[in-house]
Amino acid sequence: MKQSTYECLVVGVDGSDASLTALRWSATQARLLRTHVVAVHVWLPTGTYRAPYASPAELPSPEQDRRRAA
Repeated sequence: MKQSTYECLVVGVDGSDASLTALRWSATQARLLRTHVVAVHVWLPTGTYRAPYASPAELPSPEQDRRRAA
């Protein structure tokens, strides 16, 4: 069996019909080229950034808040 000159085929997948078609096409091409497919799926987080949890003991007391605000 001849070794492929291609290390791999990379295809982006987002769940759309077009991306699934591209994934199927790349799988066929990978077989013909004797290489493998790397499917990449990325996303952009939605919503707000969530800060790390702070325990109540780490939070300033109401008195400390008043002094800081003064």
